[in-house]
Amino acid sequence: MAFVAQFLGRRLAYTYEVVELVPGERLVMRILEKGGELPEAATLRVEATLSGEIAIAEAPHCPSAPAPRDCLLAPGSYTATYRGPDGELAHSVTMGREDATLVLQLGVIEAAPGQRLEPGGRGRLVVEAGAHTVTVVDANGRRRVGVTVGPGATVSVR
Repeated sequence: MAFVAQFLGRRLAYTYEVVELVPGERLVMRILEKGGELPEAATLRVEATLSGEIAIAEAPHCPSAPAPRDCLLAPGSYTATYRGPDGELAHSVTMGREDATLVLQLGVIEAAPGQRLEPGGRGRLVVEAGAHTVTVVDANGRRRVGVTVGPGATVSVR
């Protein structure tokens, strides 16, 4: 029996021999031939302080899933993207041979009714926790506002 798979960008091929078969009860096989080596990999755990999904753009074997998200990755550079009801935010991460955790400390900036925030032109904007300057646009024009957002918090600007 031959088996071929793609894993982390590598082709793996195995040939098995069935040693024992008892239908519905037991199957014993042994490897006769192995081609290809499993690449080194480590687990990246992505956590977020807001509810949403995490996608790893350069890892098609790790589809978008709710945070926290664990993904087995070969060493290299990746982009972890948070997507939630108020927007999305991408963060670069470099993986080595050791497991790693990326905690996305995110919060929301919210405009008052009748206002919108720039960049984006939306009423709510996902940002990394910390100090930010946004432009508030309403019927009276545009003005820049400084705001500090805590992890998991929503801050209103007027």
